[in-house]
Order: sequence, then structure tokens, then C-alpha cells
Amino acid sequence: MISYLIGFLFDTPVITALAVLAAFIYYYTTNTYDKWLKLNVPHDRPWPLVGNTIKMLTLVEHQLTTIDGIYKRFASEKYCGFYQMKTPFLMIRDPELINNILIKDFSYFPDRGFHKDPALNMMANSLFFMEGSKWKVMRQKLSPGFTSGKLKLTHDQIAECSDELMRFIKAKMEENDQIEVKETMGKYSTDVIGTCAFGLKLDTVKKDDSDFRFYARKILKMNFRFLLTETVSPKILKLLGITEFSPEASAFFDSAFNEVIRYREENGIVRHDVAQSLIQARKELVLDSTDESKVDRYTNRRFDCFSILNKNHDKTSI
Repeated sequence: MISYLIGFLFDTPVITALAVLAAFIYYYTTNTYDKWLKLNVPHDRPWPLVGNTIKMLTLVEHQLTTIDGIYKRFASEKYCGFYQMKTPFLMIRDPELINNILIKDFSYFPDRGFHKDPALNMMANSLFFMEGSKWKVMRQKLSPGFTSGKLKLTHDQIAECSDELMRFIKAKMEENDQIEVKETMGKYSTDVIGTCAFGLKLDTVKKDDSDFRFYARKILKMNFRFLLTETVSPKILKLLGITEFSPEASAFFDSAFNEVIRYREENGIVRHDVAQSLIQARKELVLDSTDESKVDRYTNRRFDCFSILNKNHDKTSI
């Protein structure tokens, strides 16, 4: 058997096929590596397949640590380039250039470069990942709901969650003088996000079996298969139907937010929270457009609430 395999591997057509395959893979993973060289942009020499982010891809370093290392290596430059796998990225270091990009010339740089497929990632329809005119319209409609004055109105809701947290901690300390800090603060952040973003009173701090927290954990769990596949080639994700978040968890939050919207609209309830700002944004879009399909494309606002949950939950608990 072994001799057969050796003979097969050293057969001329097999060697030729393997050589052609290896050459194709090498070309495919390195055919963009001359971009920064041609443009005379300072950059480190990329490695085949992994570019300049091998430690990040192998989970030796956090993504922010890798990016920070690149930033510091070019301390004397106004900008630098790097490669994540085969994709070239430009890093701006000069404050004046940053100011021009974000303010003076912002009309040329409105997109953030994080394209997401709505079929694979429910956050693709959140404001952060929107692009072009779609982003511009929704930003105009949502900005009034996030002024300092509007955000101050959520103080009472946050204070109520904080009071509940303190009562829980006091009761726990009287029982055994011990408390699981990360888990407790995770429950607290779930309560705050639930009431301010989704308009729901959850009382997660007092419960060990909250559905909201159960599905929040599913959402927040890192999907390494998705991350690796997206880094190598986003097209493979669509081909294999790999989604970033659990379909079950996505359906839960979708249903929860839709129910909140339906109940408020049917009963004329107004509450000072993110959900109300999103309801108002939808109403304004309906008034401004006679094209219902256009309104629908702009009003998957439940994903902004989901984005708030995804981006803020662990930061509070840590």
C-alpha cells in the first residue's frame, strides 16, 4: 500500500498537477502584495497567505494588539500599509490627514470598509455597516435620537437597573460573602441594554434562566469558523451558507424587537429609549418616501439594537 502511494505521488502527471495547484494558490494569495510597493507606501514585507497578521490569525495576539504593533512600527510616517491575508489596508497616522478624511473630505470617505452580507450577518443592516446613500439617510434620521439631551432621558432607566443590582449584591453578600463579579455585571449590562435599547424590563440580575441572556451568550460567542473563512475569502461564506451568528439567537432578537414595536404602535406608547428613536426614524422615512420597498430597506432598525447588545455587553462586564 505504501509503495503504491509513493509511486502514485511521484507519478509525473500527479507531480505536475500538484505543482500547478501550488503555483495557483501562491499566486492567488500573493497577487495583491505589490500594491503598496507600487504606490510607495511604507509597509512590512507580507508573508504568503497570511500577510502581516499571522499572530492575529493564529490567535497568538488580539486583533487590536496586532494593529497597534503596526501603528508603532511606523512612528515616523504619516501613513503606512499592511496586508490582512491578501487584502491591502491603509493606516492613516497623521492627525491632519485624519481630520481631512473625517471632516473636510468626508464626502469621499463615508464608508468604513467593513462590507457585510445581510444574508450571512444580521448586523449588515445596522448603521455602522451601511454604505453610501443608505447610510446617509439613516444617519440623518437617527442622529436626533442620540443627542446628549435624549441620552440623558435614559438615566432613570439605568438608575433603576443599578438599584436592582445593588440590592442583589447586598443579598448575596449576606448569604456567603462571595459574588461572581463578571457574571453579575454581565447580567447587569443585559438589563441596561434590554431596557434602553429593546424597551424590555428583564430583571436578569435576579434570574439564572433568562432567555434574553441565554441567547445573548450565543450571539457573543466567537464563531472561529466564520472568522477564518471570512478572512480567507468572503465568497466561500455565501457558497457554504456559514452565518456569523446563531440563526436561533438571531430569530429570538428579531422576534423580541418586532413585538416591542408592534405593541407600542398599537397602544400609542412612547418611551425615552433607543427603540423609540428607531420607531420615529421609520415614521419619518414613510412620510418622506412613497416607495415602500425603499422604506423596508432602510428600516431593519432592530439590527441597531442588536448591534448595541453585541458591542457593549462584554465591555461592561469586563
